[in-house]
Amino acid sequence: MTVRGAPDIATIGGRLKAERLRLGFSQPALAALAGAARRAAINWEKGASSPTANTLAAFAEAGADVLFIITGQRAETEASTAEPLAGLTVRQALAMLDPVDRHRLLLDLLAAELGA
Repeated sequence: MTVRGAPDIATIGGRLKAERLRLGFSQPALAALAGAARRAAINWEKGASSPTANTLAAFAEAGADVLFIITGQRAETEASTAEPLAGLTVRQALAMLDPVDRHRLLLDLLAAELGA
């Protein structure tokens, strides 16, 4: 049984929808990640078709737990790293990044702030 409006995580399409919602993506945004039409995302979630491996790789890059989408089991790394990171300050989290990633992140944030 599923709650009205909640994704049915017994199916790949339902788990894909659950990950989309968890990450805050709309169906058009999810489809755009894969270079697909919005209708493709609708069909994936309905189970009328399945995303390709390349599509799943694009979702993983955006933060989706692809193991969960495929198998229904969460990746261990999510559970093992999310909780310890929750108590970090922004400064501490930045210090954990390697210098190149930290530089890229800060440039992205600055560009977003300046509206570039």
